[in-house]
Amino acid sequence: MLLSDRVQMVIGYFWHRVPSLAYTEIFAEDQLAYCGREHPLFARARRIRVAEAFEHDWAWRSYPLPEAGAVADNMEAVAMLVLSGRHLGYLPEHFAAPYVKEGLLAPLNPKAMRYRVAFQMVTRAERASGARVAKREIVEAFIEDM
Repeated sequence: MLLSDRVQMVIGYFWHRVPSLAYTEIFAEDQLAYCGREHPLFARARRIRVAEAFEHDWAWRSYPLPEAGAVADNMEAVAMLVLSGRHLGYLPEHFAAPYVKEGLLAPLNPKAMRYRVAFQMVTRAERASGARVAKREIVEAFIEDM
């Protein structure tokens, strides 16, 4: 939609880059691996080896990641699979924090099993001219505020 000029800006996580688009990081979040209270690794979650964790079934989100026992297209669905105790999965640390506090989730070896996800604001790289100038000025003002 951005390439066809149906929208002027998008915010999200993008693993593919398109040369005609400009990407600006606006924030990042840490993703940690978790297990649910009913999972066999729960009692020693913080001390497990990475190789041991990958011997178990995982739930992954549907963007490109390793093969999984379960795939979901949103973090809430992954959380449900992990909370079931049947799967391990990566969740944003801030999202999982209330479940950890309640004793429902435990992070797996949080020093080794984490990654950072950058969220970007994406716009068309070229500058608009002619009739699109007013629309582009609004977008530029928004970007400046961001």
